[in-house]
Amino acid sequence: MGMDDYDHKAQELSDANEPIFIEFAAYLRDQKKRTQKDSEELANAMRFYANEYVIHYQMKPLLQGLEYFESFVTDWFLRKCMWSSAETAKLNGQAYFLLLEFLDSKGHVLTAQVMELRENLDSIIELAVDRANAYNNPKIDVEELFDEYGCWNEALILKLKEHKTKQPLKAPQKPPDIIGAAGAPHLDVHVIVSAKAAKFLKLKPPQLVKLSEWNRDWKDPSIHWFSKWRCEECFSMQGTKARIFIVTNEASRYSFLLKLNPGDWIDLQSTLLSRMLHLLMERQYETPDQCSMQVHFLSGAVASLTTTQNHLNYYLDAIMDRETLPYLDDYEKPLNHYLTTIEGEYRYPEEEMARLLKENHPLVVPPEAPANVIPLWN
Repeated sequence: MGMDDYDHKAQELSDANEPIFIEFAAYLRDQKKRTQKDSEELANAMRFYANEYVIHYQMKPLLQGLEYFESFVTDWFLRKCMWSSAETAKLNGQAYFLLLEFLDSKGHVLTAQVMELRENLDSIIELAVDRANAYNNPKIDVEELFDEYGCWNEALILKLKEHKTKQPLKAPQKPPDIIGAAGAPHLDVHVIVSAKAAKFLKLKPPQLVKLSEWNRDWKDPSIHWFSKWRCEECFSMQGTKARIFIVTNEASRYSFLLKLNPGDWIDLQSTLLSRMLHLLMERQYETPDQCSMQVHFLSGAVASLTTTQNHLNYYLDAIMDRETLPYLDDYEKPLNHYLTTIEGEYRYPEEEMARLLKENHPLVVPPEAPANVIPLWN
């Protein structure tokens, strides 16, 4: 099948799947009494499974590709998706179970293989969770998780699971009273979205706030450097409605590359937070046992950051013309080793990000004051 024929067939199958997901989301909302947000999240999980996995690997519509879910959730999803985690593996399992329930209610006859998969779904998701925990463990070299044939090292995964089970439970700690300040376990992330990106993602008020109407100042020094980013579109992808976006940190000029679908600003939010937390874990800096982040979308202009992203887009085009890398995030390494101007000096974003994290980490809990220090009350 030629490339044009392949893309055309994939788009046909994706279009045929879409009415199912629209009705599935309505079923979750109206029959299962799920919130609008939960319904969309669950439907999107199965939309991704169908359109990115079943179509591109089996070239089949959703209803003929239900039996491939086990290989998706226990292997492909964990290896290929940047946001894969124990939580997202569980979400996929829940979405798949509800999808089968929905199809049952519509009179769709499930094959014997799918029926068996549903009966074993709990153990399948348990395996996916164990593998996700091992795959995302910053102390484990990913190469250790696979043998010479690319199969999962189940003995190591079981050993990691048993070790985690034997860990003594920590006494619950009262979270600090300061929320949103630098160094506290909660970080408000502020993302300036370009007009082009906002239109594609269908970001509108009240989710999107104009800088001119914002109740804070972008240059406010109390806003942590790690919380200020800008999102801009890079390019579209042939044969799909998805587009690639670059999200760049203002202070370090460090960038992520994200693949997003039309109108899916919620995916931008969840994916960005996942990438930020993964970055912190990769750097192995101490963080609280529990932390949280929340994204706030803004519209407006920050000239220096816009200029940097324009240069990075040109540089990304040059990289892609020069070499073809297997995965999108493989392009981030050369992109973040691009020499750029930061505070009047030439620096590399990768090195600048490491330096800033070491000097002023966003999620380090401040030490408690000595007992003999009396706080000043105004």
